Amino acid sequence: MSNDKIVYEDLLKSPKTEVESLCDFVGMQFNESMIEFNGEESTNWIFGDQSIYNKSGIEKNNTGKWTNRLNDPQHWRIMLDYLELIGEEKFAKIG
Repeated sequence: MSNDKIVYEDLLKSPKTEVESLCDFVGMQFNESMIEFNGEESTNWIFGDQSIYNKSGIEKNNTGKWTNRLNDPQHWRIMLDYLELIGEEKFAKIG
């Protein structure tokens, strides 16, 4: 967690290091289940991305995966609308 912010690509490269750093920052204890999930005690939720239940942890190969969706004009429009909504100043701030 560099400069008190989480960088998605860093989280993918070093999930344990980044989540441990985040836990230290917020004052909570790190638990291995935070990065290795879907054990036997896992409870399926009805909201959110249901594909998570087919995974065992953070997928390190997701770095540029989101860019594939920009080939779809609808996703492109949503991205542009979102960028316009948050504005140039906030966008520069979040990186």
